[in-house]
Amino acid sequence: FGPIDTVPAKFAERNLFDHNPTVTLMRTTVEEMAELGRRIARKLAAATGATELFIPLRGVSSIDVDGQPFRDAVADAALFEELRTGLVGTPVVIHELDLPINDPAFGTAIADDWDAVIDALDAVVTTPVVDEAVVAEIESELVAADENELEADDTVQDEVDNDEYEFLDEDEEDDFWDSVGIDPIKIITSEGTWFTLRCYLEDDALFLGRDGRIFVFPSERNLARYLADNHDHDLAPLETYEEVRIAAVDGSLEVTVIDDNVYVLTGIADDITEGITAVDPEQLELAVELFTDAAGYANDDSTDAALASSTELGWFVNYVLEPDVKRLAPSAPFDAESLAWRELEREFEARLNKY
Repeated sequence: FGPIDTVPAKFAERNLFDHNPTVTLMRTTVEEMAELGRRIARKLAAATGATELFIPLRGVSSIDVDGQPFRDAVADAALFEELRTGLVGTPVVIHELDLPINDPAFGTAIADDWDAVIDALDAVVTTPVVDEAVVAEIESELVAADENELEADDTVQDEVDNDEYEFLDEDEEDDFWDSVGIDPIKIITSEGTWFTLRCYLEDDALFLGRDGRIFVFPSERNLARYLADNHDHDLAPLETYEEVRIAAVDGSLEVTVIDDNVYVLTGIADDITEGITAVDPEQLELAVELFTDAAGYANDDSTDAALASSTELGWFVNYVLEPDVKRLAPSAPFDAESLAWRELEREFEARLNKY
């Protein structure tokens, strides 16, 4: 929080620490520390390389040691226990040290173990043997390419000086998608990042898909390849889609996504649980747009019903997107709203055909 007088009233009885005139810290509870342990364990368990965890049993901050205001061994123990439990059966190596986190010996232990990490990297990284003659040939080609580039730059400058040089529009690729009236979109979910296409016919969203199912791809290149070879989808009948098809076939198609068409779905449910101020209105608004577009494409009115202002979630979302001090704000806890949002996410992801 900011200055101590800005701490919300609901936290007045919590263990607060006036760190400085502009920053107030609040000690996490046993329950909050346990949840942190679960979240950290999930992230570590997903690691694909060598991973080691060092646990400072005597305190996780400079004011969480004996004699300091945030010392709470029970809360710390809840964190540590969830870390241990969540990492059972994973390759993560856990080191438990009877030290506070800022003890020099704790840092030394990590540094000493770092050599083993470097050795592990060296064991999997190899340097290929390359013919010296081939290297020399490539170097000469690079030098020649640099010289040609300099010559080209000189030529361009001469033409600019003569007012005869015609610059290419940097937004040429964006102009292509604008001209065909179809937008590439990027969707970031807890299971990965996906790309697809969408357009609007009047006010109705139409996706790259079929029968209410949306075809999504893990990269722009995979999407472009699909467009070159497959035309049995709901965008194919559009008159302008032929331009997309031709560009995909001849290899000139570049899938570029503008910021307004990037939808980040991760973290919203957790933010809703924390409360109104934790939610990013722009992120939420874009997610609502995507969910309602997908539901409309599938002729399913359940999303509109879930977001109706008469529902707890609808009231919450509406207040975040259109805050008004004259209106009664939703009040905690927000577990029901978070659960309803997770159900919307589940329904949306069920509409995706992942290639």
